[in-house]
Amino acid sequence: MANTNSSDINAHKKTYASFMKLLKWSTIFLVVLMVFLYFVINP
Repeated sequence: MANTNSSDINAHKKTYASFMKLLKWSTIFLVVLMVFLYFVINP
């Protein structure tokens, strides 16, 4: 097995946290966009 130091693990945790934040805000944006488009397109 490869030796992993704490800085490598911290970098992975930071990257994962950033990815989850991006995923959360992307999902919120898409839901808001779909609701907006529903009211604009639906007469």
